[in-house]
Amino acid sequence: MSTRPRKLAAIGGIGLAALLLAGCSNSSPEPNTTSPTPSMSTPATPAPSSTTPTPSPTPTPSPTSTTSPTTAAPSSSATQAVPIPSDATDYANDLVRAWGAGDEARMNQLATPEVISALKQYAPKGGPNWERTAQDAGAGSVFVTYTNSADKSVLQLRVQNETAGQGEPHAVVEAKFTK
Repeated sequence: MSTRPRKLAAIGGIGLAALLLAGCSNSSPEPNTTSPTPSMSTPATPAPSSTTPTPSPTPTPSPTSTTSPTTAAPSSSATQAVPIPSDATDYANDLVRAWGAGDEARMNQLATPEVISALKQYAPKGGPNWERTAQDAGAGSVFVTYTNSADKSVLQLRVQNETAGQGEPHAVVEAKFTK
C-alpha cells in the first residue's frame, strides 16, 4: 500500500506540474520566475516569434519595393543629375573619369564635341591608367595634364575658368595628346 500512494503522489506531482505549467503559459511573466517554467518557456518563446512574422510580411509588400523599379528607370537621368564641378581641375578630373568608364552622357555634359572626338580617337574608353601629373593656369583657362602609366602618353585638357566656375556644361574645350 505504501507504493500506491507514492504512485499517486508521483502522478499528482506530474499533474500538479502540468497545471502549474498550463497556468504559467497563460501568463508569460510568471514562467520566468518558477524553476519548472524555464523548460516550458522554450515553447512559450515560439508564441512571440509567431507574432514576429506578422510584422515581417508588412515590410515585404511595402511601397519600397514599388519605388525600386521606379528609381531604376530614371537611373540614366541620374547620370545627368550629377552636379557639374565648379573647380576647373575637378571638372577635368570628372571628364577623364567619365572617359575611362565609357560614360558618354557625362562626357557630353563636360566637354565640347571636338574634345570628345579627340578622346575617342585615342581610345573609345580611356581606361584606369591616367594620372593627373600637372596643372597650370593662364589666359582664362586651366591646363590639366594627365599621363598614361601604361604607354606614357600625355593628355592635356584646357578648361575654361569662367564656364567651369559657373558649373556650366562644356567647359573642357581642348584636348591634346603627345608621346
